[in-house]
Amino acid sequence: MKYCMASLVSVLLLGCGFSNTLPNSPEYVTTASVATTSSSTAASTVAASSVAIASSAAAVAGGGTLAVSFTPVDYGGNFSPRNVYAVWITDASGKWVANLGARAQTRARDLTQWRRVYSKTPVKGVDGVSGATASSYSSFSGTWNASQSPQGTYTLHMEFTSDNGSGPHDIVSFSTANGAFTTSNSFTYHKNVSLKYTP
Repeated sequence: MKYCMASLVSVLLLGCGFSNTLPNSPEYVTTASVATTSSSTAASTVAASSVAIASSAAAVAGGGTLAVSFTPVDYGGNFSPRNVYAVWITDASGKWVANLGARAQTRARDLTQWRRVYSKTPVKGVDGVSGATASSYSSFSGTWNASQSPQGTYTLHMEFTSDNGSGPHDIVSFSTANGAFTTSNSFTYHKNVSLKYTP
């Protein structure tokens, strides 16, 4: 009986490979082929493969930080220089990932692009919300800790308004999959936009 079971295990292991796909990382697939008649050796091989997958999972995770800075430009809205603003990150599918900063509570509804993806009620001290309406325009700086996000393509969003309604909204797309980078951009209402990613 033991010999039959060992033979069956041997046939199954010889005839089939196995693959493990990491969640949220379809491009990473580890396949280990096992060719042995020993169930203990097979178990060791599976264990070693699991360790390799775990190590690779850590490598796939972003693990870095993104520093962002820019200067908003007053466009002469009805309530200027008072304004509400939000700065946030979305993933490749457009899903909200994190806020880098926001000043908006009651008037958060006027940040229409932000509210499309951030459905929570803005609360001071939560998700980067630091208060209600800002009394004046000032340069922004913030940091995104990407340690819980897989490497990939993301988009930085910057939006503000001094009206009862939408205001300027600019975006910068970037990737955390290719190591460190520094980039700069300028838009009509967001000047000197600097992104610096450190793995």
